[in-house]
Amino acid sequence: MGAAQFREASPAQVADAVTGLGSAYAAYAPSIVSNAVGGDVLSSLDIEQLPMLFATLGVTNTIHQAKLRVMLQQNRPSLLQRTLSQARAMDMALNQSGVAKTFDCFLSHDWGVDGATHAKVGHVNAFLKARGIRTWFDQDQMTGNILQAMATGIERSILVLVFVTRRYMAKVNGSNPNDNCQLEFGMAKCTQTASHMVPVILDPTMKSVATWAGQLKMVLGNLLYVDLSADTADGFEQGCASLLQRVQTLLGRTHVTSSKAGDTYPAQLATEQLADVDEVAPTPVPTDRVAAPVTSMYSFPWLLAWSEAMAGTDNEEVQEDSLVVVLEQLDATLASPQVDSFIQSFPYTTLITAMESPALAEVATQVCAILVDHPRAAASLAALPSFVPTLTSLLQANASATADAALVALTNITFAPPPDRAFTDALVPLLMQLPSRDHVVDVLVNVSAANRSSFLPYLDQLIAMLPSNDKLSPMWKIFLNLSVDAACTASLAALGFVDIVWTTQLHTQDCELTLKLLLGLCRHGAGSSAVAMSSHWQVWLLETGRPSLTIASHLADQDSSDYLAPRANAWTSFWVDALLQHDDDERNVELALCSLVNVAAKDEIWRREIEVHVERAVWPWIIRRSRLQPMALKLVGNLIDMKLVRDLLTAKLQDGMAIDEGDEYARDLWHEIVATLA
Repeated sequence: MGAAQFREASPAQVADAVTGLGSAYAAYAPSIVSNAVGGDVLSSLDIEQLPMLFATLGVTNTIHQAKLRVMLQQNRPSLLQRTLSQARAMDMALNQSGVAKTFDCFLSHDWGVDGATHAKVGHVNAFLKARGIRTWFDQDQMTGNILQAMATGIERSILVLVFVTRRYMAKVNGSNPNDNCQLEFGMAKCTQTASHMVPVILDPTMKSVATWAGQLKMVLGNLLYVDLSADTADGFEQGCASLLQRVQTLLGRTHVTSSKAGDTYPAQLATEQLADVDEVAPTPVPTDRVAAPVTSMYSFPWLLAWSEAMAGTDNEEVQEDSLVVVLEQLDATLASPQVDSFIQSFPYTTLITAMESPALAEVATQVCAILVDHPRAAASLAALPSFVPTLTSLLQANASATADAALVALTNITFAPPPDRAFTDALVPLLMQLPSRDHVVDVLVNVSAANRSSFLPYLDQLIAMLPSNDKLSPMWKIFLNLSVDAACTASLAALGFVDIVWTTQLHTQDCELTLKLLLGLCRHGAGSSAVAMSSHWQVWLLETGRPSLTIASHLADQDSSDYLAPRANAWTSFWVDALLQHDDDERNVELALCSLVNVAAKDEIWRREIEVHVERAVWPWIIRRSRLQPMALKLVGNLIDMKLVRDLLTAKLQDGMAIDEGDEYARDLWHEIVATLA
C-alpha cells in the first residue's frame, strides 16, 4: 500500500498486511487488532521505539522483527520521513493561517529546580540549531512583553516540543491560569494541535504514560514520546538524534546529519544536479547494443544525483542525503512500468561501495534489502564478487538497523528464485564463520533447500547448533532439506546424527516432524541403516503405528532389513495389522505388502513369522481383483517353500481356485505358483 493508504490503514488492514508476509506472521494479527495498532500509530513511530512495539505484539523472532522493520520503513513516511508531497501539503495547510512560520520548533519547558531542566533543554536547543532546525527557545527569543513573545513564538512555529517533567505536568494541570507552562501548552493545543506536538521525556519517572494526569495526558497521552531521560552523555546524545529524526519527519525533511544550517536536502540536491546533467547530456548514438546504464539513468534523476555524489564528492552527508532519496523512490519505481529500465541502469557496484561505508551502510543496506526482492536485481548483485562478503560482514554491524537490513537482504536473495551453486558456495563458509549463527538460521534454511552440497564441510557445526527440546527451531528445516541429498545423509549418519536426534527428544514433541526427518534419511542406504541399527528408533516406529509405514518400507527395502530381524515377530505383526485394518486405504496395504515381499525374499526367519498370517491377512488380497493382487501373489510365491503356505495353496486348488481373469501379470504369477506346487 502507498504511504497515504498506510497512514489511513485500520488495525485490521495492518494485520492483513503483516499476515501477507507469510503464514508464520498470522500469529501477530490478533495482537495488532486488540492493541489498535493502525496506520496512524505506526506512522508516528520512531525507529528506536520498534522494540516496544515488538514487545507489545509478542514478536520475538529476530527474522520476523527484521522483516517487519523493513516493511514499516518501506511505507514512507511511517518511520523515517514523510514524502515530499505530504510535506508540501502540510506546509500549505499550516501556512493558511496567514502567519509566516519562521520557526520549526517551539521548546515548551519548565525551568526546573535551580534551572537544571532549562539547562538540559538548552543543550537540546543547541543540538537542533546546529543541524539546521529553526528553534524558538526562551533564552534566545524572550524580549519585551513576555506573554506576547511566547504567543508569537508558538503562532510562528510549525511544531511544539513539550519537555515532560513532573513539575511541568503539575503546572499544566495546576490552578494558576497565568503560569507560563499552562499558557504555552494551552495555546499549542489550539494552534498546532496534538498532531504537531511532540512529547519529550526529561524526567525518568514520567516514562510510563500511566503516571500522567490531567490535560497533559488527555492531549499527549496517545502519542509516542521521545526519551531524553538518559543520565549518560551517550544516551542523551542518542536521544537528541532520535528527536532530530522525529522533527525532520514531521517537517517533511529527509534525514540530515550536517551541522551546517545551509546544507540542502536531498530533493534540492537532486534538482540542482539534474540541471547540470541536462546541460551536458550527450546526444545518444544509435547502436544495436543495450544502452549503457549511465544513459538509462537520465530517466531517474534522483538515481543519477546519488551516483554522481558517490563519484564526484567525498562529502558523506551529501552522499547520504541523495541515497535517502533513492530509498524513498525505490518502492514506487519497482512497481512502475519503468522497472526494467531501472533495474538495468542501477549502479550496483556503487551500492556495494555505499554498503561498505560506515556512514552510508544503514541506508544502503535497506536499499539492497528492497532491491533483492526483484529477481534481476538480485542476480546482478549476486554476480558481484564483493556482494556476499560485504553483506555477511554487515550482519555483525553495531547498528542493529544495518544488521537487520542485511539479514532481510540475505533471507530474500536466498529464497526465490534459489541462488546458484557458486553463490551458495561463497555464502555458506562466511555464514558459518559468524561468531553467532542463531540469527541467520532462516538464511541457512533457504540455502539448504537450494544447494545442499555447500553444507557438506559444515555438517558437524550444524549439528552443534541443534537446540534441545525446541521443536519450533528452524534448524530442523535445514536437516529436512539436507536429508534429501545422499551425500549429506551419508555424512550425517557417519557423524551419529540419528542418535543425536533421539537425544533431543524431538519425537516426544512433534511426531510429524520426526517422521518427515526420518523418512528423508531412510531414502538413502546410509540413513536407513543408521535408523535400523537404533533399537530406540525401531521401538518408536513400531509404537507409532501406521504413520511410520512408509519409513518401515524403506527399512525393509535396503540392507538395513538385517537389523530388523531380531524383532521379526514385532515387525511382521506391524505389517499384518496394516493388511487387516486398512480401512480401504490401499496405500497402507501396498506399503505393508511391499515390506513383507522384501523381507520374505531375504531370510527364513522372516518367512517363518509371515507364513502363519497368510490365510487370514494375505489371502483376501489374492482373491480380490485390485492393483495389489500381483504383490500379494508375489509374497505367496516367496513363501511357497513354507509348509503352511503349501498346504493352503493345495487346499485352494482342490477347491477349484483359479485366477483366469484380470491382470495378466497376476495370472502369470498364479500359473507360476501352480507349476511350482506340481
